Amino acid sequence: MAFEVETGDGSETANSYASVAEFQAYWDDRGFDYSPFAPDAKIEQALVKATDYIDQTNRFLFRGHPKTSEQALCFPRCYLYDFRGQLIEGVPTRVKYATIEYAKRVLEGTELYPDPETDATGQLILKKREEVGPIVEDTTYSESGVVTIKPFPAADSLLDEFIVRGSNRTIRG
Repeated sequence: MAFEVETGDGSETANSYASVAEFQAYWDDRGFDYSPFAPDAKIEQALVKATDYIDQTNRFLFRGHPKTSEQALCFPRCYLYDFRGQLIEGVPTRVKYATIEYAKRVLEGTELYPDPETDATGQLILKKREEVGPIVEDTTYSESGVVTIKPFPAADSLLDEFIVRGSNRTIRG
């Protein structure tokens, strides 16, 4: 699939909320050197992963509803208002910025949405410690079966305005 930025029309084939040029302009303003991540194809892949992450973790939490039933991404949305009560059309700038923030983490090697660690029985492992001499193993399991998604405050906070209040980013296992 080719890299395609959502323009605000509700594309059926878009796979990113931000373009490479927007990524570069954002980080130029903030002094982040993205040159080690050239060529642009690497940045495009990171933007797609970031967009996937935003949609996967927030799909049912966003205010309003998708503009069309055929659109590939969660944005644009109908009946979406900012904190001042102004109607938002297209893809909000803060969603683009969140995409860019998450993409930076991807380029730096962070897995945005890692699979939870489980043992052979399927129990969620909260903490595991091993020592080699003398051999010590210590494993703590989750009793609730709940996995909390790793926070990325710089990016997560950019999306808060569009999330239904009282919701959280927790997945039941």
